[in-house]
Amino acid sequence: MRDRLIIVLFALMAFSLAHAQDAHVPGALLVKVKPEYRAMCSDEQIEHPVLQAAMEALGQTSVKKRFSFVQPFIPDRAPDPDAGPDRRVDISLIYEIRFDERWDVRKAAKQLQETGTLEYAEPWFIPTVINTPNDELVDSVYYLPIINAFDGWDIDTGGADVVIAIIDTGVDKDHPDLVEKLWVNEIEANGIAGEDDDGNGLVDDFQGWNFYDDNNDINETGFSHGTHVAGLAGASTNNAIGMAGAGWACTIMGIKAGDKLQLPYGYDGIVYAAERGADVINCSWGSFGPTQFSHDIVRYATYNLDALLIGGAGNDNRENRFYPASYPEVLSVGSSDANDWKSDFSNYNYDIDLLAPGSLILSLKNDGYGYDSGTSMSAPIAAGVAGLIRHRYPDLTALQVREQLRVTADTSIFEIPQNAPYLNKLGTGRLDLARAVEAINSPALRVEYYEVSDGDDEVFVPGEIVTLGMEISNFLEPVQDIRVKLVSEDPRLTVLSDEWILGDLGTNERLNNLVNPFELEVQSVDSFDVEVAVKVIAYSTSSDYKMTKYVTFLINPSYVNVTVNNISTTVSKNGLVGFTDIFQSNGLGFQFENAGNFVYEMGLMIGYKDEVRERVVDRVRSAEIYDRDFWEDDIIVRKEPEGEEAYLAEGSFTDTSARLDEIGLLIRQQAMAYTDPGHENYVLMTYTIENRSGKALYDMSVGMFADWDIGNATKNKAATAYGKRLGYVYRTGNEQLTGGIQPLGEHEFVSFMIDNMDGGVGGINMYDEENFSSRRKYKSLTENRFEAGEAGETGEGNDVIQVAAMKGVDILNGESKTFVFAIHAGRDIETVLRSADSAYVRYFGQAPGEDVEGAFELSDPWPNPTQGELTLVLNKKRPDDLEVFLYNSTGLLVHEFNVGAIYAGINVIHLDMPSVASGMYFLETKSEGESDVRTILYSAP
Repeated sequence: MRDRLIIVLFALMAFSLAHAQDAHVPGALLVKVKPEYRAMCSDEQIEHPVLQAAMEALGQTSVKKRFSFVQPFIPDRAPDPDAGPDRRVDISLIYEIRFDERWDVRKAAKQLQETGTLEYAEPWFIPTVINTPNDELVDSVYYLPIINAFDGWDIDTGGADVVIAIIDTGVDKDHPDLVEKLWVNEIEANGIAGEDDDGNGLVDDFQGWNFYDDNNDINETGFSHGTHVAGLAGASTNNAIGMAGAGWACTIMGIKAGDKLQLPYGYDGIVYAAERGADVINCSWGSFGPTQFSHDIVRYATYNLDALLIGGAGNDNRENRFYPASYPEVLSVGSSDANDWKSDFSNYNYDIDLLAPGSLILSLKNDGYGYDSGTSMSAPIAAGVAGLIRHRYPDLTALQVREQLRVTADTSIFEIPQNAPYLNKLGTGRLDLARAVEAINSPALRVEYYEVSDGDDEVFVPGEIVTLGMEISNFLEPVQDIRVKLVSEDPRLTVLSDEWILGDLGTNERLNNLVNPFELEVQSVDSFDVEVAVKVIAYSTSSDYKMTKYVTFLINPSYVNVTVNNISTTVSKNGLVGFTDIFQSNGLGFQFENAGNFVYEMGLMIGYKDEVRERVVDRVRSAEIYDRDFWEDDIIVRKEPEGEEAYLAEGSFTDTSARLDEIGLLIRQQAMAYTDPGHENYVLMTYTIENRSGKALYDMSVGMFADWDIGNATKNKAATAYGKRLGYVYRTGNEQLTGGIQPLGEHEFVSFMIDNMDGGVGGINMYDEENFSSRRKYKSLTENRFEAGEAGETGEGNDVIQVAAMKGVDILNGESKTFVFAIHAGRDIETVLRSADSAYVRYFGQAPGEDVEGAFELSDPWPNPTQGELTLVLNKKRPDDLEVFLYNSTGLLVHEFNVGAIYAGINVIHLDMPSVASGMYFLETKSEGESDVRTILYSAP
């Protein structure tokens, strides 16, 4: 089951839709090299020839190890004392790569990933601070009595040996309520100024580090966020001035990771703090999408260095996940107000761990004091309490401290009517300092991860039975006689097997039911892309302990996954294939066997030229990132096959969302795949276009756009097998992995190949101000450019794009016509050519050229008369070499054209006439012993 397309809790989609809105550093990637290439890695170089070539193709300007001071972690040499799974990570092979900023960072990431040398390659996303503007000031520090701080401080006030790191915009290091609390790096403070005494690559980091300016000045300037946060975690307490921080006597480590609202070096700050021994790390910042890089850093700090991360849950008043807070290792803190209500700005979701006061919170400001609101305030209050726990119970691990905070939270907030709408989405309760430090007297069960599967295409639709397997861990006191109950409170899910007798769990023990998972049935759903939740209740039959957790997954998505034979791909609701949007939020791409994804972007385009201009409707890239012309009419869903196909899905969309280019169409789409021999390597896309414009539409074009990135996209070439109605793109080198699109129909075949590089090499330039405009899209749908990829300096190819179309389409008002495209992939060109023949036979009932009586049939050449180029259309019975000769009027041979091999079926051949005198000539075409002679009139220019 694990080898299938399993949905795993917290599985990371490198380029989620949420991240499409996040700021990123242009011309920069964060990559992690696979450990087997460690010997090729130094601080400023990765000497792997394949990766180096790919980076050079991106215009690479620098390579820099991100954490050069971190020693390699090799699990075999550092056994985990915990008997459970080893979740420690190695971050010593993470690099920052800078390159030509004209590259799309997502495409650049894919190019490096395809080299096979990297665990991941991702844009450098920039987290932002969780800031909410000040409200009017009030005259009370209400939150301390609410969290029972005074009773808790009677038990423990922390100690200077516990370090709470504030990764933020810096701190006012001279503030009277901080100056005596700030962490000091004794090795540097007692060393020689101007030297790196502790050998971490940072000179004189005696009081933390400023990653934003790359110096040792952690002072916050002009924007008081980090100072406010630091005060809540550990402002000097009982010093007769100012305010009291929750962490009382704990030490504050200030790390400057950014300025104003952005913290591009937040995760660098986490590594630094954890390496320097921080016990608790506060992150009052984040972004809406997860990445493998950021999760690696979180896991490194947690599992390798036993630092507890605490994050604000976000201030959007939505059910959004926010990272790093929503990573499973991090304590996610939402905000409450003076009445113990959820703050009106606080996010809420099933991943929230607890609430802490965050509305109108008094704390330090640069050179003073003031009030702020936000989960930025809630998180450091919880961080201060975590510091007290680490002081009172020094043997607890970071994750045990996290669980102690959760199990001791005050559940009375759930009795407040104003919190009722957010039931189960506010964590285990509101932070209670006194209970947190008073005693460890409870188990702490937690669903560590879960996986949902249907054993098929992993698209969960009504009537389908899915399995739910999970692992449950106990972090604190032992608990006996555990039973796990699965309950659905959602009518869209029915639980079929609802109980798991787990047994006993000691401290830090775990068990799973992956071999015998729960079963659920998906019921009818009235909408699409629905996130459903099912309640997991783990309880002890011999005590009063109970844990409740909701796990979520998506049902009835607005796309389908086609996973038949050798091809796996996704078809969206609005004309895209491979992914559901240009940001690759959902989708399998276009995968062939185990060779990975072949496509960056693919989608339908329909062109029409009226008396005003060219119109093209589509959802592919444009001058405005991408066009949004198609809108779903009937969501695509899987259907029972009607004929020979092994897979069938149907849906429809319109072009009514096009602002300027609307033509007036309804498009019904079908996705089909087959399992019979010869048909394993393609998916068939069928589009039935209905004219609803109110007028007849003449000379339309219907085509597919595909930005193929096969392996290293900078080493791709494109060609056309016209007789097979096939355009294809292949990777140069020993294994010529190939993908292609084949329009099947009676209309004229168009194959336009684009050199996807600055200037366009004489074709379409995708990188100037016009970009891929409707005018240029129309050009690609109506003109031929049979080849691309010859611009690479070494002859190994370059990035290319394919448009395969049918033109000359007339559709009367109210009429419908159907257009079929076979999308192929294979290990080499010959495999795809054979696959194209199979699809051709399936559609036309005969192979290319089978309808030809002799060896070939030749149409009249044009233009005739000519002054230069001649075009021949030749319908060939079998593939063979073609010879073409030019004779003068006396029968003397004056020129032989070098044509070479051609394919069976229709071939379009362009001949450049030689420089000869004006007059009448004879053109002889010969193949397989047969010939045809045509008269040519030539007019010398």
